[in-house]
Amino acid sequence: MTARTVIAWLVAAVLGLALAAGITVAASQLSSQRVGLSGEPLSAGDRLAPRTRPRPPQARPKQRRPSHPSQPSQPSQPSQPSQGDDGAGGDD
Repeated sequence: MTARTVIAWLVAAVLGLALAAGITVAASQLSSQRVGLSGEPLSAGDRLAPRTRPRPPQARPKQRRPSHPSQPSQPSQPSQPSQGDDGAGGDD
């Protein structure tokens, strides 16, 4: 390697480090800005929310229970394998 090639690589490395540091500082500045509601107290939106009114208790309708016990359901049939599935578990 010639001295000129070494110097070019060193300059490129220093410029790369400077670029990385600049991007880091810029990103830090962007993330530390107070934007939107992050700078407001928690009670800032209280005036925007509608006022709540207490609701009067509503009478629940009575549910009628059946006078006789329900009949047991029929046992379900075992599921049939889909077409092409012989249950062997292998690829054809």
